[in-house]
Amino acid sequence: MNSIPNDPRTINVYLKTPAPNRPPQPDVDDRRPLKKKKPATMSEDAKALSMIRQMFKHCF
Repeated sequence: MNSIPNDPRTINVYLKTPAPNRPPQPDVDDRRPLKKKKPATMSEDAKALSMIRQMFKHCF
């Protein structure tokens, strides 16, 4: 059965009572898990340059 009766005299009472106060929802960002940053890796160009530098250090 319905908890709210369909009698028109009592329906008004339910509409007049304020809704219970809900706590404010947390921000969307707070609920999202923090993304871990990837460790910095050298680009292919940087790797090649460092290899060339090492070769020249040993040669001269």
